[in-house]
Amino acid sequence: MIIMDHIIKSTPFVFWGLTLIVFNITRNKIPNLLVIVGGLLAAFQVILNCSPFAISEFDALCGLVAASIAFIPLFATGLIGGADLKVFAVLGAWCGVHGIAIVWLAATCAIVILMIAANISKEQSLKMRAHPVSLARPGDPTSRILVPKNQRNSIRYTDLLVVASLTSLLIKNLQ
Repeated sequence: MIIMDHIIKSTPFVFWGLTLIVFNITRNKIPNLLVIVGGLLAAFQVILNCSPFAISEFDALCGLVAASIAFIPLFATGLIGGADLKVFAVLGAWCGVHGIAIVWLAATCAIVILMIAANISKEQSLKMRAHPVSLARPGDPTSRILVPKNQRNSIRYTDLLVVASLTSLLIKNLQ
């Protein structure tokens, strides 16, 4: 019965997160409507006391505000896009202030690892006097975590944030 309760509570979040990733990979865009739906789902689940992360209304509000405040400087300097900011704020509402900190740390570690791997790959290909290698093959929609943009790789931070939050939810439900 407890497992079924976790599955029922988690389904809207999992479906929203996976839909977000699919849109980002296939269309290279996250519709505002999808972000709004995620925010409304988070609000309804918290208000109805059926949040998959078992957080209070206050914790959800603090997560939303903390995520927004944390990402505004990154957005203002051009390090992230508007979709990253909006999705991170909604994830803050889903995960709460403590959960979003863990999600941010996990996604940031993942992006650093991917950047190092891409840099190593590029250096190795330059040593062989070949063109820089991307971890994604051009035209392959299933491997677009790294996509060539203006002769450089672009890592989809939003997808990493969502994957980190889904992983956090899975770990929480396994405890």
